[in-house]
Amino acid sequence: MLEHTKISSQKLYKKIIAIDLDGTILDSSERHNVVMRKVLDLYNINLDCGGIVDYKKRGKSNIDFLKEHIDSIDLCYTIQAKWIRHIEDKDFLAYDKLYHRASLFLEKLSKSNYLILVTARNDEYNLLEQVRLLEVENFFEKIFVVSPGKNAAKEKYEALNPFKVDYFIGDTEVDSSAAYLLNTRFIAVNYGFRTNSFWEYKGIKSYSSFNEITSLIDG
Repeated sequence: MLEHTKISSQKLYKKIIAIDLDGTILDSSERHNVVMRKVLDLYNINLDCGGIVDYKKRGKSNIDFLKEHIDSIDLCYTIQAKWIRHIEDKDFLAYDKLYHRASLFLEKLSKSNYLILVTARNDEYNLLEQVRLLEVENFFEKIFVVSPGKNAAKEKYEALNPFKVDYFIGDTEVDSSAAYLLNTRFIAVNYGFRTNSFWEYKGIKSYSSFNEITSLIDG
């Protein structure tokens, strides 16, 4: 796990807020599509990847998507392994973009709150460079990078546990699980990699805009 700490002047904070990256403040959906398309091309597989993100929004995975279209299970896992190997390449990270008004949202929150970015990525260096290029690095007092996979929720919890986190903002069940372990309030967003219907099924209220989230935190 990587920890990056900003050197800043001391000030009083109202709340400590943990924020996920992909699907929460960063739209990485195009990258997911492009990388899968590139990998499938290597195996001469003509498959429309345009709906893969919508598939994931329903709580499904790449493997679920591939199994539905490819007969060979071994090939599905081979494709997935290559997708994982390249999903964080710099050339593909360039497809990412901040959601509309994400910077303003972070700027407003950071003025009186202690913000922590916590994200699951394999390439820590590329993550930090991406955050810097997106010009959001200075909004966060700390940045934690944990390993993707089945232990991601536990690792996010372990990174955040030393802090008295008031809110955890995220877009997947990994984030909700980490918030549950922290015994802190979870703010689910439904514009990322999970839908409002997904969260309703889980019995969790979700939010569709930064204005809603800001009002909730300020309220």
